[in-house]
Amino acid sequence: MPQSNLTKPESAGTDKTPIQIAQGGDARTDTPTDSAHTSTEVEHKHPIGEIPDPVLLFKNAVVIAVLLCVLGFLAGRKMKAVPRGIQALGEYVAEQLNGFTIGVIGPEGKKYTPFVGTIFLYILLMNIWGVIPGLHSP
Repeated sequence: MPQSNLTKPESAGTDKTPIQIAQGGDARTDTPTDSAHTSTEVEHKHPIGEIPDPVLLFKNAVVIAVLLCVLGFLAGRKMKAVPRGIQALGEYVAEQLNGFTIGVIGPEGKKYTPFVGTIFLYILLMNIWGVIPGLHSP
């Protein structure tokens, strides 16, 4: 059974220096390659790879769900024959989601449009929410 350590193959030379993957430094000296960085420690409120507090993630998910409900309410509040403003945006998004769902599933896909659209918009808004500094998306 082969060993699973990260060393260079024997054919590459007799050097047994471990290979650093995506660490940004020189594997032999264990120092950053950029001379502007004097310390290898980076201060983060939440270290990279650590999951933030679950209560914070739940609150963010609830905020996005409420935001979707408010946008839906505002888009359908004063329905007119010729849509303007947020109603036009809501109808455009609904029509695009309907066309996408029918295009993927087929003619029977129209009944799945509300489910697929809700999941799509929720995930989209959560991802946009996570890009804003200081906020986290699950």
